[in-house]
Amino acid sequence: MVHRSAAAKKAAKTRKLRAAGRKATETKKRGAAAGANTKSIRWLSVEGRDIGPLGHGVEFFHIELGSTESGPIAFLDGFEWRGGRPAIVRVLQTHPDQVTPDHWLKMLNETREAVLVFLSDEGNLFDMSFRHGPIWIHVNG
Repeated sequence: MVHRSAAAKKAAKTRKLRAAGRKATETKKRGAAAGANTKSIRWLSVEGRDIGPLGHGVEFFHIELGSTESGPIAFLDGFEWRGGRPAIVRVLQTHPDQVTPDHWLKMLNETREAVLVFLSDEGNLFDMSFRHGPIWIHVNG
């Protein structure tokens, strides 16, 4: 009987999550072209626990992760998408310790859906109270 270490189990779960995340990303990309006014959306996966330096754009937060101090789960980079250029969205792939990999995948799907809804109506940019399910935004102008 073979017993795997906790680190090996976590690594296996992370691989499973990444594979499922890639599949979900491809599904959302196909839906984005039909559902958003933007010509295309580039979904960029970000490893680690931080999206990185944020400039102008829209931060997407998940209510289960708490306040803005935990950082956004996704970031719509810039505002060039308003002119028909591709929207670039950075999405965290590494789940926080308090979230299971399966639940993280659900949270990522909720976030991707909220981004699509946000992009479907440019008026959402001026609605500082935009919410979609458990997702809320902060605009960096």
